Amino acid sequence: MPLSGLDGAFHTEGVIAFATLWLGLVTSAVPVELLVGDNVARVELRLDGEICATLSQPPWAASCELGSELAPHELVAVAFDAKEARVGEARQWLNLPREAAELEVAVTRDGGPPPRLVARLAWAGPGGATPTAVSATLDGAPVALSADSTSLSLPAVAGAAKLLRVEADFAGGVRAVREMAVGGELAEEITQELTGVPVEVVGREAPKSLREDERELPLVALEKGEADLVAVLDPAALHAIGERAAEGRQQRVVRGGIGLGPSASPGARSIAAESRLRVPLPEGAWLRLVWPVAESHQQGQLRYDLFPTSPERTAVDGSLLEQLGRAAMLPPGSVAPRIADAVALAALTAAQPGRRRAVLLVLGASSADASAYDAARVRRFLDRLRVPLVVWSTAPVSPAVAAAWGDVETVTSGPRLETAAKRLDALLARQRIAWVEGRHLPQRLLAGSDGRLRLATADQPLAAGGTSESATLDEPTKAGDAALHGESNSAAPPAELADESGPPHGELENAAAPGDLDAAARPAGGALPALPPGLPVSPLPPFSLATDVRDARLLATLGAVASALPADWSARFGLPVTPRGTLLLFAHEADFRAWLAAQGGGDQGVEGFARHGIAALAVEGRKSEEVSALMVHELSHLLARGATGRPLPPWLEEGLAEELAVSRRDGDGHSVPGTLRARADVRGTSGLPQTGRTTYERTISGPVAALLALVRGPRPPLAELLARPPAAFNAASGRPERYAAAAFFLRFLLDDDGGRLRQPFQGFLAAVAAGGPADAAALGTALAVPLPALQERFDGWLRRTALTLR
Repeated sequence: MPLSGLDGAFHTEGVIAFATLWLGLVTSAVPVELLVGDNVARVELRLDGEICATLSQPPWAASCELGSELAPHELVAVAFDAKEARVGEARQWLNLPREAAELEVAVTRDGGPPPRLVARLAWAGPGGATPTAVSATLDGAPVALSADSTSLSLPAVAGAAKLLRVEADFAGGVRAVREMAVGGELAEEITQELTGVPVEVVGREAPKSLREDERELPLVALEKGEADLVAVLDPAALHAIGERAAEGRQQRVVRGGIGLGPSASPGARSIAAESRLRVPLPEGAWLRLVWPVAESHQQGQLRYDLFPTSPERTAVDGSLLEQLGRAAMLPPGSVAPRIADAVALAALTAAQPGRRRAVLLVLGASSADASAYDAARVRRFLDRLRVPLVVWSTAPVSPAVAAAWGDVETVTSGPRLETAAKRLDALLARQRIAWVEGRHLPQRLLAGSDGRLRLATADQPLAAGGTSESATLDEPTKAGDAALHGESNSAAPPAELADESGPPHGELENAAAPGDLDAAARPAGGALPALPPGLPVSPLPPFSLATDVRDARLLATLGAVASALPADWSARFGLPVTPRGTLLLFAHEADFRAWLAAQGGGDQGVEGFARHGIAALAVEGRKSEEVSALMVHELSHLLARGATGRPLPPWLEEGLAEELAVSRRDGDGHSVPGTLRARADVRGTSGLPQTGRTTYERTISGPVAALLALVRGPRPPLAELLARPPAAFNAASGRPERYAAAAFFLRFLLDDDGGRLRQPFQGFLAAVAAGGPADAAALGTALAVPLPALQERFDGWLRRTALTLR
């Protein structure tokens, strides 16, 4: 997928930041303190879009009421100057997954003399812990901090912006990092976000959208990916789980015959069955165990409760029963368990972006629970968070337990436990993650109007009295969704999803790349892609063109770019290539989608196709330069396959396809090496009623935005990028960052420090084309640079490149 689709809006960085950071679960009134720059005259605190406080002077502190219900919230602080111009904002998401530690920085200009910048710091660590060490650098040079490490001073930055990096280390190896550009023209950041929620597909037609209020949100992708299963064990269930685990370790021997005594011959004895309890970990799942006994930590007037959580484990570490059985070896302890609280935190752990998820609660005979939140509130929280809950009981279910937890499955014997495990496996197997653009509160995302999917939590049990859980939520129940509630989550998977070997439903696991359909996604018969019948074919030297596009000016532009591309590509990467293949150009997106479906499917994020001599895309809705860039990307796939004659690792495949695509084109259609395309749009926004003035928003899109997003946001380390297999590389979660990293990593290898690595890298490519290995080890050998050193140099190149953009 080309980077041309990455875009975002700039806003001023560092003027305002939160001094209070809420990393755990919070309800009721929360105190909020802010770090505010000296040019700020007024601050609005907005909770879920509604103003909860307005501040106009120090101390910049207030309180926002969250209510008694556990729910995800968006808390935003918006800063205005004395002329009522919006000068910055800070944002944090409450009761949603967050890092173990976070760090905030706010920058104020001090007039001096001498003029300087003052940065103030705030942090939050595990359990309210304070950092063991705090450090800061400016463009790599150390910066002194105040005695309490809460502030630092910088000289006024003239000319180009500089990179300020602050690190806070906490006990247990936890680290929080904040990077920001100060001075110059890069006191801005770009955001690039997607929101994913677990869904189940209804029918065979690919779903198109989710819904927020009455607004349809087109799906960016629908993928399967890995799964998170987080289990909470009631201490009262440990003995029974231990017995089941011991039973699973024993072989059951059934002897044949009647009245056989010790003197019977060995041949008279037969083994009729020899088996173990089959309670596997669901396929593709990562398991974590949460122990429902809290460790309390006091910091000032605040108390932090930490629930011990195990590391992630997979099926390699044993079956689900074996891993639950290890927890059965824990001492019950003398403190009353807080089961409901632990379930809420388990849901927060399970709700990681891009992962299928479920929480498993295993109850025992007693129902003692000293939680701060009751079970009904916690179940509503899981529904809002979109995390399915599965409850097992190792004892007969009492009316009180059924009223509290709803549908509870008894696992009082080995066969019952095996059946329950199969249902849990089926629940996770049915899930897919539906991705939409932007950051949204999960409880506001509903099934789209096309009726082709339902939320994974839509089959949660009814509350006591027969009322749907969703009807008790803050948002109104939408028509068509309520009927999805009340179905058992232990039902067998729908027939249309049970056979994963059938036709793809648009999930990414069936596609080799979000921008390219691999042979693995071809129809079952294995037929190669075919041109639509009746579509005229004409020369597009050195390629052929099949198209229904009638825009002569666009076709002339594409012809010039296609003609120049083979020489540009060969000169850039040092590989000889004989160009051939057909460009299949659709005028309409719907026709492209229909043709793509005939080739075997593809998810909503597929922008183009390049396999077996055909490069296909649609022009509808794209500007001329965007069509040219997408064409360069897809034709470059054909050139790379022709030059190397083999499939390549995904980082190299996409890097070779995208490195020239992100470049500008000159008047003759040639790609200009080392350049970046960018488009800046300025639009007027709503006027301010106090002044009658109109404000303006500047938006930048294209590869420049992708580079800035990569520098400012999370990016995969090279060791991970180079090692990821195709399915993981092309998964929707983090996909834009991986594609951008691959493209800019190749540009770094070609252009860093005057091209010192260019010749060794081109030698590596030549060896790959000759049949040599294409892995990270071979690359490191060719470059003669260890991977850690290469990572350091790449990071520095990214920052320098971003800071020199104008």
